[in-house]
Amino acid sequence: MGQSSIVTDVAFGPPPIGRFVREVREARHFSQAELARRCNLSRAYINALESGSVKQPSARTLGVLADALGIDIMEMLDAIGTVRVKDRDGIVDEATLASYLRKQRKLSEGSVRSILHLIHLFELGDRQEKRTAR
Repeated sequence: MGQSSIVTDVAFGPPPIGRFVREVREARHFSQAELARRCNLSRAYINALESGSVKQPSARTLGVLADALGIDIMEMLDAIGTVRVKDRDGIVDEATLASYLRKQRKLSEGSVRSILHLIHLFELGDRQEKRTAR
């Protein structure tokens, strides 16, 4: 008989972003419909994301999901493997982050710009929330 290889179910599961969104959504006790409403996305899209049909959501979608789930954008980027949170200690500014994304994660210039823009939007939102809370 020929050799058989064992494939773990990780190979068949959704990509990291799908698992992460589902885990956080369930921890928040949101249904897919509730998350979709909070994100202004369709429930079918949330289902496709969580099941692995959507493998690389846009930077805008990641930002909307992070906001709706009430998590830090860096957590979201860590979940999809773009930035490793444990590596953040050495990242002290935007230039260092951009260099890390280009060299270590091998991202295109367009992807680097999108990620930096997404982080700026979240920082702007945080500053506005702090002003409103005063």
